[in-house]
Amino acid sequence: MLGNAMPWGEFVRDTFANRPADEPVWDSLRISYEALLGLSESHGERQKRIMRVLTSTASLRARNLEKHLAWAQMLTPLVAGRLHGMDRQLRALTIVQASLACFDIALTSWADPDENRPPATLLAISFHELKH
Repeated sequence: MLGNAMPWGEFVRDTFANRPADEPVWDSLRISYEALLGLSESHGERQKRIMRVLTSTASLRARNLEKHLAWAQMLTPLVAGRLHGMDRQLRALTIVQASLACFDIALTSWADPDENRPPATLLAISFHELKH
């Protein structure tokens, strides 16, 4: 998922927007990231090496942060629209940034040479930890 990350963010945003409005926001975000992971036909060693380079190179890591900020700008208004009460924008941004951290952690963990579980499994574990 290197290259222009905006189409991937748009995919996550559109997937989230098409989730049922009464579905918990956290679940909708997880499902949206899982759908993105499902687009990749391969989660093999080559992709793991690419991810390790991405996370170990400062300039690429900075680009990944820029991608997350752009994705957050797309997702936050949608999440805020599904929240009720005070501070919806602040709460939405917090939820979106936490979801992006879970996504990043899952992919970084999956890239470990000793990790054999698929990225979607690691994503589910990451999301589960913050759900409580």
